[in-house]
Amino acid sequence: MKRPFVTAQEASEYLRVGKSTIYRAIEAGELPAYKIGHYRIRWSDLEAWLETYKVRKEPTKRKRTRQSDSPVIDFSDYLSTKGEVQ
Repeated sequence: MKRPFVTAQEASEYLRVGKSTIYRAIEAGELPAYKIGHYRIRWSDLEAWLETYKVRKEPTKRKRTRQSDSPVIDFSDYLSTKGEVQ
């Protein structure tokens, strides 16, 4: 069973960020915490705060090009002016 609270140190180790990142979030009011000797953070608050940083990107649909969709380049006019094609 998970403990209901973690310290700022434990939160930083769990997320692999610096302790200062956790402290800044607490002091900015982004991450709720309790100050009982050291900061204590509820797991649910830490997870909610982490969700605010979730990258939400729509998947891109790639358009498949067909041979007929590709432009056809005719170099015969260019080459005829250079005297290479008659």
